[in-house]
Amino acid sequence: MSNKNRRDRSLKTIKVLFLVSIWVLALFAVNTHRVQAQEDTVIFILSDGSLYSSSGIGAAIEKEGNMYTIKDDLVGFSLVVQCPNIVIDGDGFSLSGGSESAIDVSNINGITIKNIKIFGSYFYGILMTESSGITVEGSTIGGNVRGLYINNASGNTFTGNSIINNEIGVDIRSSRNIMFRNNNFNNQHNLVVYGDLLSHYAIDIDSSNMVDD
Repeated sequence: MSNKNRRDRSLKTIKVLFLVSIWVLALFAVNTHRVQAQEDTVIFILSDGSLYSSSGIGAAIEKEGNMYTIKDDLVGFSLVVQCPNIVIDGDGFSLSGGSESAIDVSNINGITIKNIKIFGSYFYGILMTESSGITVEGSTIGGNVRGLYINNASGNTFTGNSIINNEIGVDIRSSRNIMFRNNNFNNQHNLVVYGDLLSHYAIDIDSSNMVDD
């Protein structure tokens, strides 16, 4: 074999190895920032502020003071909050593919949820029963049966969220002093309200909120 043929074959081999290397790197890049539960896993923020996972699977949530920051996309996880007066920062990451609720802040006060994406397969995106002082801001809640479920709650505020592609965007029952500002709605049914008293229907939704056709 001539030197020229050997050189051509070597160049072809180098090109193939280069392309394979690029493909492998791309594959790893696709799988970055994703934690997959083997089964539906509940992460608890307990009343003392500590984190506990129902299946013992560690999840990418960092705690600093009263701030809990999600550091990866979490697939097959749900979050139950039992500690009051904390902030949950999604940091742009997502919860997806869980069971009953993505985030349960029932029977608790003073929770802020921000910068999180909640996508699909949950019955409730965020469940708020008998809770007060809940703030949800800068988040996307989509593809669930009910995006926000607010039951017997008071003083909850929702600002700058995209509530989209849910069967019911917001389901409010027997609640007071609920406020919406600068949210975007695009759901099969954007808002349903139930109650026994006139005050249960006094929902503060101004013209800063937008409804997509």
